[in-house]
Amino acid sequence: MTRGRGTSAGPGLRIDLRAASSGHGGAAAGRPACSAPLRFAHRGARTLAPENTLAAFEAAHRLGIDAIEFDVRLSADGVAVVIHDETVDRTTDGDGRVGDLALEQLKRLDAGCWFAPEFRGEPIPTLEETLAWARGRCGVNIELKEARGRGAATGSPATRCASLAQAVARAIRRTAFRDFLVVSSFATPALAAARTSMPAARLGWLASRSLRGLASLHHRLRLYSLHPHVRLASPRRVVLGRRLGLRVFFWTANDVRLIRRLVGLGCDGVMTDDPALFRRAGLTGPTMQRGSEAVRTRVSD
Repeated sequence: MTRGRGTSAGPGLRIDLRAASSGHGGAAAGRPACSAPLRFAHRGARTLAPENTLAAFEAAHRLGIDAIEFDVRLSADGVAVVIHDETVDRTTDGDGRVGDLALEQLKRLDAGCWFAPEFRGEPIPTLEETLAWARGRCGVNIELKEARGRGAATGSPATRCASLAQAVARAIRRTAFRDFLVVSSFATPALAAARTSMPAARLGWLASRSLRGLASLHHRLRLYSLHPHVRLASPRRVVLGRRLGLRVFFWTANDVRLIRRLVGLGCDGVMTDDPALFRRAGLTGPTMQRGSEAVRTRVSD
C-alpha cells in the first residue's frame, strides 16, 4: 500500500475466528466475531529488514505477528513476485519495470543491499516462495498491484488483472496454503478478477480517501474486509463496515498511541511497519488460533 503512511488493549488478547465465514469470501452479518485485533506486519518488519523480502517476513514472525501484508506484481513471463513499486529501482540494485523483466532477470537483482550491508544478496521472492515460508507460521494479506509491461503484463487493464489473479491462484494451489489469507486491492478490476479466479477467496478493499461505493462493491463482489487508511479512522466508518458484515483492518499505524486509538474504535486488525509497536501498545499474543479460519480457496483452471 502506498496512498498514505503511517487502540486500548491488554496483554494476552486472543481472537476467535471460528464464527466468521469460511470458504465463501464474505463475512457474517453484523459485527465480526473478533475479541482482539489481528496484528499485521506491513511489507514485513520493514523497519528491521528490506521490505517485501523473506528476511523482513522472518523478522516480523520473530516478533509474534499474526499475518504479513505484502504486494504482488506480475513478471514479464507471468510469475507472481513480491514487490511494491512498479519499478525495481527503489528496492533493488537494478532498474526498469517489474513487468518488463522475466523471473530469471528479477532473481539476479539484490533486494537487500539498499537497506543495509548485512542483507546483501537478499532476492526478490516469488509469491510461491512466500506462501511456502508462511505456511504454518502466519497468515497473509496479498495486495494485488496492477500489472504493466511486456509479455503476461500486456493488454487491457482487465486482461492484466486477470493474468495476475490467475498467477496468484496458481501459487495458492501449488503451495496448498491453508492458513488465514486475504486478497486485497485498491482496484475494483483486480478484485473482480480475483473473485473470478478464486471464487472462495476472502477479498479486501483498500481505501485511502473515501469509502464511497463500498456498499455496492460489497454487494457485487462479496467482500470479506475493508482496509481503510488511518486517516479515515472514525467510529462512524468502523460502524459502517460492521453493518455490512465486514472486518475492518486499518493501515498503516506507526505510533503506539495511534494503534491504541484504532483498537479503541473496535477495529479487527492493524497494520504497521514496525511490529515491535504491538507489544508496546499492549497487543501480545498469539491472537490467531491457527487453523480456525483457514482459507479454503477454490481456484479455476
